Amino acid sequence: MTFLSCDEALLAFEHVASLPLAGSGFKTELLQSRNVSDSDIDYIPNAFDNYLENSVPEVRQIPPPRWFVAYYRNGGVNFIHASWYLAKEIGTIPEGNLKKYGKGVLVRSKNITQARMLQHLPCPTDSMFETVKAHPSFNYSKGCVYSKDLYKFPEEEILAI
Repeated sequence: MTFLSCDEALLAFEHVASLPLAGSGFKTELLQSRNVSDSDIDYIPNAFDNYLENSVPEVRQIPPPRWFVAYYRNGGVNFIHASWYLAKEIGTIPEGNLKKYGKGVLVRSKNITQARMLQHLPCPTDSMFETVKAHPSFNYSKGCVYSKDLYKFPEEEILAI
């Protein structure tokens, strides 16, 4: 909310904090109090975004993998023919996103649409590729998250949060 003065903001905060709602999970906090006309780029957050009763939690979709391996049907096939075939099926493949890879071709999709096309690329019996699969390790990252603040807590308790 925006008030005409800092004093009005403080009075409104104290009034809301004194309401009976304050003890029932309703959070009151004065985020910032200053003159908005100080800067054109002041940001006033909506402190009540997380408290809407009818809000639907955001569902995050996992993007498709970016790296795929297209395995040749009968041993090796000409790499140039394979690149032409893939370009015809899924569209332009940027330079460097297609490489020889064992008994197949390593393909890096340029966008989500191309990744979905590779995921569902048909491999009929007359096709040069037997299967197209997501690369077993290129689509994942491993790492360690470290925080001095969490050092005292057991791992089970951290994972339960």
